[in-house]
Amino acid sequence: NTNDLNSAVPIGTVIFNVKSCIMKDSISNGGCMKKFGFTLAEVLITLGIIGIVAAMTLPALTGAYRKHVVETELKKSYTFFNQLIRRSEVDNESAVTWDWSATVGRENSNKFFDRYFAPYLQITDRRSPVTGSGRWYYVYDSAGSLLWYYSNSNLADWVRLSDGRVILFSLSGRSAVDYGSLGVILPSSGRHSNLVTGRDVFAFTIYVNKDKSLLSVAPKTYQNWSCNNMEKNREEHIKYCKTTHPSSGIAPSDYCTMLIYCNNWKIPKDYPIKI
Repeated sequence: NTNDLNSAVPIGTVIFNVKSCIMKDSISNGGCMKKFGFTLAEVLITLGIIGIVAAMTLPALTGAYRKHVVETELKKSYTFFNQLIRRSEVDNESAVTWDWSATVGRENSNKFFDRYFAPYLQITDRRSPVTGSGRWYYVYDSAGSLLWYYSNSNLADWVRLSDGRVILFSLSGRSAVDYGSLGVILPSSGRHSNLVTGRDVFAFTIYVNKDKSLLSVAPKTYQNWSCNNMEKNREEHIKYCKTTHPSSGIAPSDYCTMLIYCNNWKIPKDYPIKI
């Protein structure tokens, strides 16, 4: 179209104007083209803020996750132990009729375990808990004191299962309420050799009901413990979750397990062990 050609801007003028815009922009940052992006200082400040926020929040998130893992694994262990007894009863009649009155000691505890429990477990390894060069674990209270209970001669072998859980059984000599004890190292803690009760190691009791017709697994029933009793003596439970009771010799793991069990399998806010 002739009119369009006559009204067109000369090519040289366009090139000149574009060059002029670029020069202006490079000189005063106020030329024809708008500049996008961040300065180095802005990027560094942003990264610094992100780092500070991460440093403040990550420990809390990690701690919350670890608590959730402990709560979940502990509750699963409780269910696991009760199911273990029920499974064994299918072949060995009611657990009340088992030979719980055998003399307390490592040999008898191992024999009992091998007869009633081992056939229903996926065992990958086992080892004596007593002191020796081949010992798997050393169990401490929260103050760093080595606990005698987890290396005494009455305990059966530490038994490692395919799911990573490690369990420890001992006969109690068929006392009025307690027939045996079961310790557990949680799967998430089993890779460590130095363990802390109430964080890595917990304890349950095999107890008989009042009419002696049923055996079940629950937290320690020594001296007729119950959640109501625990609440009335909460300060004592918190204190001895950290260290062995001086007169009864009850291990901290018994008190710690009770505190979580009675809080609906949730670690309470006043729990004295750092998870």
